[in-house]
Amino acid sequence: MATKRKEGLAALAEKEPVPSIQEITMLDWYAGFAMLRLIDVPEGVSKAAIVFNMAEAMMAERKSRL
Repeated sequence: MATKRKEGLAALAEKEPVPSIQEITMLDWYAGFAMLRLIDVPEGVSKAAIVFNMAEAMMAERKSRL
């Protein structure tokens, strides 16, 4: 199904800026990979907390190996 294009003043509205790749932190990077595991997480659980806990655990493991 095709989406309708914005017309008039709505088409001129400022769009959200796309973050630069240079602004991504290691925590963000690991959190992105941790999000892949969210398929197994039941509904109602704080997925953001799980993702960042996993990302912090990955960063701690990385630090211990360096």
